[in-house]
Amino acid sequence: MPYFLKSEDQQHGASAAHGAGGPLAVTDLISPHRISSAFVEAAVAAGHVRTADFNGGSPVGAGLYQVTMRHGERCSTATAFLQPARMRSNLHTIIHARTLRVVMEGDRATGVDYFDGTQVVRIHAAREVILSAGAIDSPKLLMLSGIGDTAQLQSHGVTVRAALPGVGANLCDHPGSMLVWLCARQNRRCPPATS
Repeated sequence: MPYFLKSEDQQHGASAAHGAGGPLAVTDLISPHRISSAFVEAAVAAGHVRTADFNGGSPVGAGLYQVTMRHGERCSTATAFLQPARMRSNLHTIIHARTLRVVMEGDRATGVDYFDGTQVVRIHAAREVILSAGAIDSPKLLMLSGIGDTAQLQSHGVTVRAALPGVGANLCDHPGSMLVWLCARQNRRCPPATS
């Protein structure tokens, strides 16, 4: 959480769940489509809770998602973090490689193994290892490294380094709906399709 708060530049300012002043811009939609707004209103009318902040308030309900944009342009992780750091002498970017596991010495993460297309390469960390591989690959890498549910790891022949039964459990995807339409008549003016 401290790293998340430090990284975020939330449009509405800092709070217990959000950071301000960080490199990753998080904003409300500039011009939400009227169909999206109507969908939220219909969900609220049907008894669902209106949610203005899925990340800091209630994750359950209906509302418009915030986006990572700055000045009307996408603020990707590459834009927010990688571009400003590209010229640093202590940054080395490795592309076309697949991380295989976190290297452990006792109960401490000390590096990572990756496959570069021809061989397995090990990198040792000077201070710390930060694992940021998303909702699917982060628990996968932890489990491949021996961190997770003991029975599950042992059933796959993985040596248990840390028994943490919650790793890889309780993944919940964000439910969503998509609405796309076409006009039956070519000369009829229709709004563009949206999702």
